[in-house]
Amino acid sequence: MTAQALAGAARARVLLGSGDHREAERFAREAIKPVPDDMLNLRASLLVGLAEILRAAGRHDEAQPVSAEAVELYEQKRNLVAAQSCGRQT
Repeated sequence: MTAQALAGAARARVLLGSGDHREAERFAREAIKPVPDDMLNLRASLLVGLAEILRAAGRHDEAQPVSAEAVELYEQKRNLVAAQSCGRQT
């Protein structure tokens, strides 16, 4: 599960770098699906990646709630450094 999610996120980053926002978003969303709800840091990290893709595509209104969900997950895990960092990106 974790390896699959990380591989999908890596592929999404590569696609984002090449400017293929649509496929990057698809891979980012697929990467999130298999991650269990109790893996808060991983889910949050993947959501941050998805939000970056949405912002790069100019879809800031869609990126904001994704970032907010990531912050919430980081806070649940008490990963306050990551929550603050993510909160500054929104």
